[in-house]
Formats: sequence, structure tokens, C-alpha cells
Amino acid sequence: MIDEAQRLQRFKTAVYDEAQARVQEILETARQEADEISAGAESKAGRLLFEGRQTIDGEFDRDLMHRVSSAKLAAQRELLVYRGKLADKAFDNVLARLAAFRESSEYEGWLTANVKAALQKYQGERSVTALAPQDMKYSGALEALGTKVEEDSSIMLGGASVSLPDRSIMFDCTFDSLVERERSEFTRTAKLSI
Repeated sequence: MIDEAQRLQRFKTAVYDEAQARVQEILETARQEADEISAGAESKAGRLLFEGRQTIDGEFDRDLMHRVSSAKLAAQRELLVYRGKLADKAFDNVLARLAAFRESSEYEGWLTANVKAALQKYQGERSVTALAPQDMKYSGALEALGTKVEEDSSIMLGGASVSLPDRSIMFDCTFDSLVERERSEFTRTAKLSI
């Protein structure tokens, strides 16, 4: 059990280290491209502002300000889309490694250990474990732990969700949630959010 936990920790550390190295590379590229996008938007806004100052017509000034705001908003949208693409690139390798782990012989043991750990404090209580359709082949091993197993098509990447309906408690051990939390944290700490 400790061996599996250590292997899982080493696996998580290796994935995270590899993602961090890729992140640094992507961040440098992102910073350069973000500077170029920002400089282009500022240059365009500056040209529009200069043209507006040449004209005394107040109506033109209002129209100009609208165009400047639109240009800034379009640049921000472009930057937001680009940042989303950067985050996707950073996590492509993580998703591939998770998919490989899910197909490995170690996955069933990991899945069983996580469900068992979630149920340990509440032994004997009614529980329902949700699995991805692809993982229903492991339902027998999980039912042996005393939990009812149901298919949940919203789980795409693997793992399990264990709920205790009588206590209104849910343990989310899905890769989907883990990846989403890590992606949000990455976006925040890598300063990719606007």
C-alpha cells in the first residue's frame, strides 16, 4: 500500500515537474507574444487617437473612443483565447500521461485504494461509487468493498466519485476534477488570467 502511494506520488511529481518545465517554456513564448499583441493594440489605439485629435468634430471623437474601446476589447479577447490555448498545450502531456496510467495494470489498484480510503471512515454506511463508462469493468472489485457502483458519463478522464447519500458527503477522486483544479491553479499562478 505504501509502495503504491509512493509510486503514485512519484508519478504525480514527475508529471508536475514535466508540466512545470513545459510551462516555463510556454510562459516565455506567451510573454513575448502578449507584449507584441499589446504593443500592436496600443499602436492601433494611438493612431486612432491621433486621427481623432486632428478632427474637431465632437461626434467623430465619440466614435473614435468607441473604436478604441472596441480595439482594446478585441485585443483582450485575443489574449484570453491565446492564454487558454497555452494552458491547453501545458496540459496536453498531463492528459496523455493520465490516459496511459488509466490503461496500465496499476490503475485498478489505484482506483480500488482510493475508493477504499474514501469509505474507510464510514464503513458499513450506504455508499454509491460513480465510474466512467470505460471503467465499469472494475465495478466488481469496488462492489467487493461494500459500495454500490453506478456508471457516470460525466467522468471522462477516469477515477471515481464516492458519495454517502445518508450524510450528504461526496469524495471526488476523479482525474477530471484533479485536472480542472490544477489547470485553475496553473492559470492563476502562471499569471495567465486577465
